[in-house]
Amino acid sequence: MTAVPHKKMKLGIINESSLVLSDPGSQSWVIHSFTISRSALSFSEIFDSAFGTPARYVQEMFVRLCSLEEPGQETPKFIFNPLFRINQLNIALVLDALRKVASTHEMAVLSDDRGLPTGYLLPASLTSKDSRFLALLSTVNSTTDAELLQRAYFAATPDIPLNRVSLRWCDHNGFQFEGNRSIYHWVADRAVRILASRVKASDHHEAERQRDDIPFTAVMPYHAGDLLFFSIAFKHIRSPVSRIVINRAYEDIVADNAPELAVLPIDLPVPNRGEDFKRGNVTSDPTYFEHFCNQLPEDSFYGYYRSSRTYNVTKFHLIDQYIFGLGEGLRSRAELLVPRKSGPDLFVPKPSGGPHKILLHFDGGWPLKIYAEDQQEQLIDLLCAKGYSVTVLASTQYDHPKCRITTFKDYGHFVGLLRTHHLLVGMDSFPVHYAVHVLGLPTICLFANTRPENSNARPAQNYLSLEKGLSCRPCAAILRCPLYGGSHCRNFVAPETVITEVERMLEAVTTGRTAPHADPVTSLSAVNTFDPQVKKSSSKPKFISFKYLGLKSALIWPVLPYSSYLLRLYEEFFAVVRSDGLLLAMLRTLRFLRSFLRR
Repeated sequence: MTAVPHKKMKLGIINESSLVLSDPGSQSWVIHSFTISRSALSFSEIFDSAFGTPARYVQEMFVRLCSLEEPGQETPKFIFNPLFRINQLNIALVLDALRKVASTHEMAVLSDDRGLPTGYLLPASLTSKDSRFLALLSTVNSTTDAELLQRAYFAATPDIPLNRVSLRWCDHNGFQFEGNRSIYHWVADRAVRILASRVKASDHHEAERQRDDIPFTAVMPYHAGDLLFFSIAFKHIRSPVSRIVINRAYEDIVADNAPELAVLPIDLPVPNRGEDFKRGNVTSDPTYFEHFCNQLPEDSFYGYYRSSRTYNVTKFHLIDQYIFGLGEGLRSRAELLVPRKSGPDLFVPKPSGGPHKILLHFDGGWPLKIYAEDQQEQLIDLLCAKGYSVTVLASTQYDHPKCRITTFKDYGHFVGLLRTHHLLVGMDSFPVHYAVHVLGLPTICLFANTRPENSNARPAQNYLSLEKGLSCRPCAAILRCPLYGGSHCRNFVAPETVITEVERMLEAVTTGRTAPHADPVTSLSAVNTFDPQVKKSSSKPKFISFKYLGLKSALIWPVLPYSSYLLRLYEEFFAVVRSDGLLLAMLRTLRFLRSFLRR
C-alpha cells in the first residue's frame, strides 16, 4: 500500500515545549510533546525510570499515541528518538524530510549525518499489541534499527540519512549514553540475529507465530536489593519477560521471590563488593556486561534492566521503576505499586520468654551508606543498656563484647535469622528491603546519602525510615563526602533517635497501638509518602514553519551542533538548580568536569 502525501499523522517527541506545525497543508499532522517526569504522572508526563532504555520510551510514546485512536481510525506515527533532545531547527529539518518519506514509505528510520537514528516512521497497521519489539531498538544505530523493524514487522524499512541533521552534540535527555551505547546496540543486533534464524516462514501468519514464540530474557545480574525489587515488580505485572540473567550468587533470591522466572546464571565474581570497591574502585555496568554478553545463548530476545538513567533523582520507588521498565505505562499515581498498595502482614516471631531480640545490619554496600563506627558502638551500648538481646549481622569480621556476632552464610540462613528476631535496624540495603517488603518484620531503615523515596516501604506500624533530611542527598558519592570529606554521612540520625524509635515501634507492634513519631526534623516519617501530584506547567507553544527553512538551515546549520551543545549544557544546569537546588547542581557539575578531564 502506497502512503499518501500529507496524510494524517501523529508525532511523539520528548520536549519540554508544545510544538505546533504552522504551515498550510501540515495541519493534519499533530505533534504530541512528552516529558520524562521525576514526580508527576499524566498522559504527557512519562515515568522517569532508571531501567527504561531509550527504546522503552519509543515504545511508550507509541503506545500512548495509539491510545488516542478508535478502532478503524488508526494513523501513521512518527516517534522522535528520545535519546536526543533535538533542537527546533533540527526538528523542522526532520519533519521536512518526513513529508517526502511518508509519501513513499509506510515504515522507515530517519538518521542524521553520522548514522544516529533521529526518529521512526511506523505504519497505521502497527498497534500497541505488537509494540514490545520497539523496546528492542538500539536508538544508536540506524542501520541495525531499520533491519530490526523490517524483520520484526515484515515490511520494507529503509534507513534514510538526512545529511543536514546532526545529533552529535545534542543533550541525551538524562540517558547514560556513552557507557550504554554498545549495550543498546548489542540488544538490537542480537534481536536481528535471532529473528533471522528463527523466523523462516513465507506465510505472514506463520511468520508472526514464529516471531511471537521467541521468549524475552531480562539482563539484571546483580545486586541483591535490586534483584529483590525486580522480583517483586515482576510478580505484580504481565510482562513478555520469562527468564533472567543473574550472577549465580543471587539465584535463591529470584527462586524464592519470583519462581515463575527461569534463571540463566553467570559465573563471575560479584562486582562492587569488598574492600576494593570501598576504596572507590567501581566496576561499571557496561564493563561487567562485556564480560558475559557474548556467552549468552542466541535463543531469545534480551532486554537490559541495569541503569539507563540515574535512579535517585526521581521520587519514584525502584520497584515501580522496574515495573515501568518491564512494560507498564504507569500514567497515574493510582497505578503505582509502592507505597500505595499494602505490603505483607506483620511478622511476629514466636515468644521465647526472654528479652526482645534486635538484629543490626550496618553494611550498606559503600562507605557513605554505612553507619559510622562510633555510632554503631553507641547504638549497641544503648540497646544493651535497655535490656535488649542484640545480634549484629556482619559481612566481614566484626567484634563487640556486648552482643552476638553472626556472618552471612547463605540466603536460607539469612531468612531464618530474621525469623528469630523481633526487629531489624539496618541500612538502605537488601536485609532491610527483604525484612519489610517480603517478611513484614518490624524494621527501621537508616538512610544516609540515598533518597528514601526510592526504596522505602509503605507507611505502617512495622516500618520507619530515619534520616536528617539534608538537602545535599542524594549526592551519588561512594567513598568520600563531597561537602565535609571523610566517609561518614552527616545525614544519619543519632543513636539516641534510633533507640527512641525502636521502643516506640516495639510498643506499637506488641500492643497494636500506633505510637507517635519523634521530632520530624530527625525522624522523617513523611518521606514514606509521595509529594502531591504536580501538573505539567503550561507554556506557550513553539511554532515550526517550513517557510524559511532553507535559508535558516543554510545560515545556521554549520554552527548548529556546537551552539546546541553549549545551549543544552546551560539548560541542563538550570534545570537541576530548579529541581534540586544550587548546591546539588554544583556538586554534579564538579563530578562531571572531573570525569571529563580524566578522559
